[in-house]
Amino acid sequence: MAQIMKYWGHPSQGIGAHSYDSNSYGTLYANFTTTYPWGNMYNTTANDAVKTLLYHCGVSVNMEYGPKASSANAKLETPKALVNYFKYDASIFSAERADYSNQDWIQLLRQEITEKRPVLYYGRDVNSMNGHAFICDGYQTNNYFHFNWGWSGNYDGYYSLDGMQPDQSSNFNYEQGAVLGIKPVDVVNLVYPYEENFEDETIPEPWIVKGSHAYIGLKESLSGVRSLLLNDYTTTETGVSLAQLKINVPNEGATLRFYVKRGYSPQPSDYNHHKAEIRPEFGDTVLHSFFNGDFNDLEWQEFFLDLTPWKSQTVTLYFEQNNESDTFRQWMAIDDVIIKQEPVANFYANKTLIYEGQTVQFTNTSTMAESYLWQFGDNTISQEAHPVHKYNNTGIYTITLSVNNDHSSMIKQSYIHVLPRYIPPYTLENGGDFESHFDDFASGFLSGSINLWESGIPGNIFNVAHSGSRVWKTGLSKNIEKGDYTCILITPLFDLSASGTYAIQFYQQMDIHYNNCPGAAWLEYTTDEGQSWQRLGTYENNPSGSKNWYNKETHDASPNGPCWWQTISWTCSRLMIPQLVGKKAVGFRFVYRVESQWGNDLTYLIDGWCIDDFEIQYTPPTAAFEHPKLAYVGQPVQFTDQSISAFSWKWSFGDHSSETLQNPVHTYSAPGYYSISLEINNGVHISTHDNGIHVLPDRGIPYSTGKGGNFDTRTDDFDSQSIVGSINLWEHGKTENALLPLQSNSMVWKTRLNDTIPKAQFQCALYTPNFITTQSGTYSLNFEMSMDVTYANGPFAAQCQYSTNNGQSWFRLGEDNDSFGENWYNRGPSSDYKINTSIFNDQMGWTAIINNQPVSYRITLDSSVSQIAFRFVLSVTDNFTDGYNNDGFMIDNFFLTGPPSG
Repeated sequence: MAQIMKYWGHPSQGIGAHSYDSNSYGTLYANFTTTYPWGNMYNTTANDAVKTLLYHCGVSVNMEYGPKASSANAKLETPKALVNYFKYDASIFSAERADYSNQDWIQLLRQEITEKRPVLYYGRDVNSMNGHAFICDGYQTNNYFHFNWGWSGNYDGYYSLDGMQPDQSSNFNYEQGAVLGIKPVDVVNLVYPYEENFEDETIPEPWIVKGSHAYIGLKESLSGVRSLLLNDYTTTETGVSLAQLKINVPNEGATLRFYVKRGYSPQPSDYNHHKAEIRPEFGDTVLHSFFNGDFNDLEWQEFFLDLTPWKSQTVTLYFEQNNESDTFRQWMAIDDVIIKQEPVANFYANKTLIYEGQTVQFTNTSTMAESYLWQFGDNTISQEAHPVHKYNNTGIYTITLSVNNDHSSMIKQSYIHVLPRYIPPYTLENGGDFESHFDDFASGFLSGSINLWESGIPGNIFNVAHSGSRVWKTGLSKNIEKGDYTCILITPLFDLSASGTYAIQFYQQMDIHYNNCPGAAWLEYTTDEGQSWQRLGTYENNPSGSKNWYNKETHDASPNGPCWWQTISWTCSRLMIPQLVGKKAVGFRFVYRVESQWGNDLTYLIDGWCIDDFEIQYTPPTAAFEHPKLAYVGQPVQFTDQSISAFSWKWSFGDHSSETLQNPVHTYSAPGYYSISLEINNGVHISTHDNGIHVLPDRGIPYSTGKGGNFDTRTDDFDSQSIVGSINLWEHGKTENALLPLQSNSMVWKTRLNDTIPKAQFQCALYTPNFITTQSGTYSLNFEMSMDVTYANGPFAAQCQYSTNNGQSWFRLGEDNDSFGENWYNRGPSSDYKINTSIFNDQMGWTAIINNQPVSYRITLDSSVSQIAFRFVLSVTDNFTDGYNNDGFMIDNFFLTGPPSG
C-alpha cells in the first residue's frame, strides 16, 4: 500500500484521523492531515518520512502488529483507507480471482497495468493459511506478471499466477485477490448545467457505481426508458449497492435536483435500508441527509437542495441500497439528476415571535439573486435585500421572498407571530379564557427541540377546562415526552405604567410529581419587551410565606405557595405584582422544564401543566378611609387612610378646616352632621371619597324627656353605631314588634324596630349627648327599658356604659355578675368607680319579656368629673344553638337630673 502511494506521490496531505485498539500495543492513533514529503522518501534508505508513511498506512487499515509478522484485511480495509484518508479515487475496488474466469482475470490485471496503475495483490499459502499482500506492477506476453514481494527486493520477478512461489517456504496460489483501480482522485470538473438521465447503457462518467446489482436498466424510468438501479424488485441476492457523483460546486453556488423511486417486499426490515446523502469529497461525514430508512414509493419522489453552503468546494452525492436479508428485498431507482446554476430564494429572521409594534430584521441568504420582492403578510412589500419590517398589528404572518422576477420563491408559512399589547385589566373576555383571541398567546422552546404547549380541548388526565372548553396545556391528549428540553407559553404584553394595584391570576392543574420525576414549572416576566426574563417571586432558600409558585432551584424542592406538584383539581393562583407598577411593557411566560435524568420511564406517565382563565387584574388609585361615625364635641377623632396608590392627601372635615397628613386627628368644636372628603393624587390620577360624621352635642342638667329624652324632639341628640363587626341594629322610630312603647305614638330607640335580630357576632351601641356636670353630688339617670333577650341558649348581652372624657374611653355602669357566664348586663352597685348604681333592681330576667320597665341609676360624682356620657350596648354572639327569635333591646323616655334635685 505504501509502495503504491509512493509511486503516485499522493497525497501531499491526508484528511482526518483514526485510532483503534491493538491486541499487542494498545491504542494506536494517526493524524493524516500531516504533510507527506515524497521527495524525501528514498527507495533504499529508511528515514522519518518513510516511517511516518508506513505507520499511517498501518493505522489506516487497523494493522495488527507483531514482532515477527503483521496482518490486516487488505480486501476490506485498503480501499476504504485510500479513499477516506488519502484522497484516492472512489472507483477503487477489491476483486477475487475465484469470481472470474482465468482469461478475464488476466485481462483485468493487464488492463490495470496498461493504465499504469500498480495493483495491490494478495494470496494465501494453502498449507499454512498464512497470507501476504504485495505489488503487481508489470506483465509479459506469456501471461507472466511482475511481482514486488516487499522483501527488500528479494525474489522480485515474473511469475505465473498459478506459480506464486517466491521461495521454498512460501506459496500464495490460494484465495488470490487484488485491490484494483488505485489512483489519485480525478479532478472533478462538471460542466453546468449538468443533467444525467441514464439513457446510455453504460455507467456515465464521472459516476462511480459499485455492487453486483447496480446497473442501468429498463425496469423503471422517469424520463426516457432507463434509470440507474441499485437492486430491483427481482433481486434476491444480498449485498450493498452504491452510486456516487462528485460535484464541484461553482463559486456562485448551484442547485441539485434528483428523483428516486424506492420499494421493498414484502415489508421493511432492520437489515435493509435506502440512503441518500451529501458527503465531503473525502470521508463519510454526512453533510446533508435526504433520506435514510425504509420507503415504498408509489410514484417518483423529487428531492432538491441548494448547494450554496458548499460553494467552491467538492462534495459527493451518495446513494446506498443495503440489502442484507434474502427474505426481505429492497430496491431503488435513480433518474434525472440535474445540477444548475440558478437563483435560489432563502432567508431567515432574527426573531419570529414579537410584540405589536416591534421590528424584525430579515436576512436574505438567496443565491445568484439580482432582484428581490418581499411580502410580509400584512399587505406591505419591500425590494430591499435585507429589509427591516415593523409589525403594527397582531396576528400570525406568512412571509414570501421572490427573487429575479419570481424565478425562485421561498414561502415560510405562519412564520412571524405578533403578540398584542393590552392596558389592564385583561379579562377572560379579552382572551384570557382561551375561548377567543387565539393569537394572544404563543408557545415555543428555549432548549432542546420539543415544545409541549398546545392550545385546545384537553383530553388526557386533565380533560375539563376551568371554564369553557379550551386551555393551554403541555400536551392536550398525551403524557409528557422523555428528553431534555424547556418549553414556554408566552402571554401578551401589558402596560402597567398607570398607578394602581395589579395582580396576575390564573387557574392551573399540575401533574408533575417532584420526587424522581422530570417536571419543573415556574413563571417569568419581562420588562423590556422580551429581551431578558426573570423569575417571578422568590426562590432562593424558598423563604416561608413567599409566593413561590415554582421549584426553588432547578432540581430542588416543590413550590411554597398555591402551585403544588400534583394539583389535579383546578387551583387559583394569584400574586400581587407591585414591583412591576410603572413598567410600560410587562410580559409573562410559563416555563416548563423536562430532564431525562430524573427517575425511569414510568415517571414520564404524567400529564404536565394545564393553564386556564388568565387575568391581569387592575385597581386604579382609589381614595378610602375609616373613622368613627359618632363623636362628641371636643373629642379627638382619628381618620385612617385606606386609599390605594396615593402619593398625596387632602382632607376636608366639613367645618371649614382641612389637613394634608395621611392619617390626621381632628376635633370638632360644635355638634352637627359633617361631610368629610378625602382627595388623593398620585401625579396622574385624582380620586375622592366622601363620608359623614355625627358630632353629638353637650347638654346641661337637668335633661328632661321634653328636651329630647322622649326621642320625639331634638332627634339629633342621640345616635348609634357598630362597635364590633359591621352590624348596627339600633333604629329610631315607632315599633310594632314584640316590644311596644308605652304610648303608641311615641318614638323609641330599639334594636330593629319591627324585626328580630340576625344571627351573627357583633356589638352595637346607642349614644346619649355629653352632659356637663356643674357640681359634685348625686345624679339620677332614668329611662324606660324593654328587653326580649332570652338568656338560656340565647346570644344576647346588654349593658349600660359611661364615659367621662368625651367618649375616648368607656366603662361598665354596675358590676359584671360574672358568675352567670355570658350575662354582661349590669346588676348591682359598684364601688370601683365611685358611682352608685341600682340598675334593673335585680329584677331583670333573661327568660321573660320586659316591657317599659322604669330604670333609675343614682350616680355620685366628685369634683374631678366635669362631664359624663352614656351608651347602651347590645352584644350578640353566634355560638348559641338557638334563641334568635328575640326582639332585642328598647329604650324610651330618657332623662337625667342632678344636685340638688338628683
